[in-house]
Amino acid sequence: MQNDYLLLHYGSAEDTMPYSFGPREAIDFPARCAKLVLESATQLGLKTERAIDVGCSVGRAVFELARTYQEVVGVDLSKAFIEAANTLKHEGQLDYFRKDEGQLGATLTATIDSAIDRNRTTFRQADACALPPELVGFDAVLLANLLDRLPSPKACLARMGGYLGLVRPGGVVMSPYTWMEQFTPIDAWLGGYERDGNALSSKDGIRAALGEAFELVTEENMPLLIREHVRKYQYIVTHVTVWRRNET
Repeated sequence: MQNDYLLLHYGSAEDTMPYSFGPREAIDFPARCAKLVLESATQLGLKTERAIDVGCSVGRAVFELARTYQEVVGVDLSKAFIEAANTLKHEGQLDYFRKDEGQLGATLTATIDSAIDRNRTTFRQADACALPPELVGFDAVLLANLLDRLPSPKACLARMGGYLGLVRPGGVVMSPYTWMEQFTPIDAWLGGYERDGNALSSKDGIRAALGEAFELVTEENMPLLIREHVRKYQYIVTHVTVWRRNET
């Protein structure tokens, strides 16, 4: 699994999708998420001092955010992912295996752009449903396809606001998502089902979970391509929402 995520985060267009007719615009999903965070911060005139990526996996978005933010924290439940991210931080590169056909494949190298100050980044293992209390007051929070992997997405969103809020007043939180019963029980979904005969959208569910302290800034559909092997890919269209916490 780690190899698959390293390819998703750091693989080039040619390494990921060798076919010219393939949807190459769906590659580099973590980097595009970071770009949208930065664009939102610029449009809103927000500070770019501290950012956090909850569910950072092997760290691509963390490094991309560090191009602008002075301090970027990446947290993930997986010890292996955090170890890989820390290797990339300290060494600047990490070899991994890309599966092509059966047991055949190629060894590739994930590399961090030399223009990025890797010392701005910190990676640590943590549970998104029970984040450490010292993690507070970030200018930007990224939850990239995290909510749909949690047994209790509301527990994670409950940490966004309040006195010990992950998002500082005036800051933003960005969250692409899909829903799968494999990871989240239906009764814990934030939307995508009917209640009392009425359709409940995930956007409305997220709005309710965040509370009145947050307002929707923007939303868009963002493509995501996951390669399983040279003959099989997953093409996903995530619904991305960006929310700003009120100043008061």
